[in-house]
Amino acid sequence: MTAEPGTRLADPAWLADRVGALGEAWDCADRRVIGTLWWYMASSVLLDLPLRQVAAGSAIADPALAALTCDMRADGSLAAVRSALTVADTPAFATALRPAVGSVIVSLAEVSGAGTPALWAIASDALANRALDAGVPEVASSIAAQLSATMPQPRFIEVSGRRFVRRSSCCVIYETGKAAKCVSCPRREPEERAGLLTELVRRGR
Repeated sequence: MTAEPGTRLADPAWLADRVGALGEAWDCADRRVIGTLWWYMASSVLLDLPLRQVAAGSAIADPALAALTCDMRADGSLAAVRSALTVADTPAFATALRPAVGSVIVSLAEVSGAGTPALWAIASDALANRALDAGVPEVASSIAAQLSATMPQPRFIEVSGRRFVRRSSCCVIYETGKAAKCVSCPRREPEERAGLLTELVRRGR
């Protein structure tokens, strides 16, 4: 594990190396696929702590890249982030989030070939999932609304009394050849996805 300044996340050359390392770990040479998968994992890490802090009513970590320190795994993936600063409230967090996430997405799209709309959709789903896990799904909607058309509005569905994120993005993990589509993958047929989610609830997972 190595510690890196958060500004590295928007450095194309550094990002290219991280994507390359993850591609080697997954034995996947398609940079669009592995870049998308890298962001799927990284965006979830970036948003996890702030959403838990919102739910707890505590100070919220400033997401500005200059305030962050990132713990990186040997495979190039992001393990954890910590911020040296805090923001006053959820609207202030959303204001700081737009340029932070936007700069990473622009650089990642450049080095991987993944589309920026697809990467913003992944960020929206990560926001929704972390907010749902923290018990504040409505916060995801308010943050995305403040980012307006840049970030798709999070969507939720109820399945057998349990709420899930109705994803607008695909992590493309199945395109690596190392894993199947996620249960909630938007590229599954609706009936198949609903059945798998129902079974997930039945098993208590």
